[in-house]
Amino acid sequence: MTTSAALSDTSTGRVWRVAISVETLAYLILFLLALVLRWIKLGSTPLGEIEARQAIAAWHLLSPDIPGSGSISGVVTFAGAAISFLLATPTDAAARFVPMLGGIALTFSPLLFRDRFGRLVTLITVTLLTLSPTLVAASRQVDGTGLSMLGLVLALAAFDRYTRVRSHYLILSAGISLGFALLADYGTLAAIVALAGGVAFAILSDEGEYPTLSSMLSTIMKELPWRLFFAGLIVTLLIGGTLFFMAPDRLGSAANLLGQFANGITHRPAGVPYLGLVILLYEPGLLLFGAVGFVMVYLSDRPRQRFLAGWGIAALLVSLVYPGAMPLHSLWSVIPLAWLSGIALAGLFGLHHDAPAWGPWAYAAAVAGVLAMIFARVSHHLLNPLMFPWPPNAQPDQAVVHLPIDLLMALAWCVLLFVLWMAVAGMWGARSSWRGLGLGMAISFLLISLGQSGSLAFTRADSPYEPFNQYPAQANLTMLVHTARQVSQMATGHPTMADITVQADPNGALAWALRNFKDVTYVEQITPEVQTIIVITPADSADPQLGSSYVGQDLVIVRQWGPGRLTPDQFIHWAFYRTTSDSSVREMRVILWVREDVYRLIPAGGVPRSSDQDGI
Repeated sequence: MTTSAALSDTSTGRVWRVAISVETLAYLILFLLALVLRWIKLGSTPLGEIEARQAIAAWHLLSPDIPGSGSISGVVTFAGAAISFLLATPTDAAARFVPMLGGIALTFSPLLFRDRFGRLVTLITVTLLTLSPTLVAASRQVDGTGLSMLGLVLALAAFDRYTRVRSHYLILSAGISLGFALLADYGTLAAIVALAGGVAFAILSDEGEYPTLSSMLSTIMKELPWRLFFAGLIVTLLIGGTLFFMAPDRLGSAANLLGQFANGITHRPAGVPYLGLVILLYEPGLLLFGAVGFVMVYLSDRPRQRFLAGWGIAALLVSLVYPGAMPLHSLWSVIPLAWLSGIALAGLFGLHHDAPAWGPWAYAAAVAGVLAMIFARVSHHLLNPLMFPWPPNAQPDQAVVHLPIDLLMALAWCVLLFVLWMAVAGMWGARSSWRGLGLGMAISFLLISLGQSGSLAFTRADSPYEPFNQYPAQANLTMLVHTARQVSQMATGHPTMADITVQADPNGALAWALRNFKDVTYVEQITPEVQTIIVITPADSADPQLGSSYVGQDLVIVRQWGPGRLTPDQFIHWAFYRTTSDSSVREMRVILWVREDVYRLIPAGGVPRSSDQDGI
């Protein structure tokens, strides 16, 4: 199906028609939505503690005289930030720009396999990845997980293409892509294990095909120009791992990735939630429909579909058993599960039924509405539970039991959903009922994914209660910088020329936030000799013995939290709303001190202050 628009040329009288297929229009809409979720307000939230260390490392490469040197967690992310800073300026958005581009490319990477899996499956898979909260989060942080998965998918696409077109350039590009993936993230080796598990599953599930997958692979492996593959891989590791031999640690940064992976085999990062919990919270739809897709294809006569089924299962197993996995490593499972979910949903569209064309869609809308009511009742119970005493006339302290009204109503909606299913099955057959139920659940899960992605991108980008946000910087950090700029303007006539003494690590979020100030000194201990215009000290230490009189303001600049100590009620509330009454939040607090003689120059209302803290 295509849509067309007429364009006329007044000079010649010709009429030109531009035709756009519905499929192309759908991809354009998805691309715009992907841009909105991944690019808009990319730099509105300050870099967190982990992000800042990588940004400082890239900045240090270009400006070796800065106080800190940072740390390189992913060579590709480090190189991308350095290139962004070189072409633009060292900003929060520039540091996240390359991961954002990689996230968009990964979102549309299923198009590389469109001729293998079909137009509908590919379109559905791209839709699922566009709305995936995991992929949105990976695209908005200085992190190499998304870039790593992009490299693996590109290598997989090159190998797949080679099976049809025996081009040596494809094998060379496969080696380069694999090297790119290995340099992007320390967890790439675990993702490769999952891919190998998919291949093993496809081979072991051969059932008398002629020729079998194992024999086909054996033939291809013998013909494969391994020298080209390893040449591309090794050259990429050598040149990319050293950033054209400009990286400060040379190949030490690449070797450090291997050390991180090995350390993750035996050690779980402190304060990091279990990866299985993260996948369940953010990707319940992919888990459900991915399981359906697995059942549909695990005995398929198409080896590639069986590989996809094995990849999905192996990725989940690796995610659950590898202790060193971080929350964003959910992408290991999200990519194959999105493919399997696409197969399952495409199967719903192709399911033959006796209902009128509008029937399953009307039932799907009803299912989505009922599921929304169930969610609303459960949500109301969590926020403001209504309890009904039984017997009805009994006093509250004499009631035998208190019945949760909202949960009972949610149960009634569940019963209604079952009745609807039976009614539709009775009118139009079970296939119509299953199709409508599946489509209704898919609509609900897509809306949930859109809501979670929007929250991660805009409303809760700095929330420590989101597992994807590890040590997120708070808005107070931006306020601290704004205040320091205003004080500097008053004292020196320039917003960044004031001398500042900081008792903090020169490699963290605070150091990155102060990067534009020209005269910043980092010290391990404040002494009475310090008389700079601005002093910043940790809030948990004793009042510093400064060489002059100062006025201070306490600010929380970084927060970190994990769900390990929640009660069952708190856990359920947190799972629904990403908020909790649990007070076990680790905070990095600092005090911004302004020399009193400078402070007196500031006009009333000139310095912003926090409404819940003592201001300057």
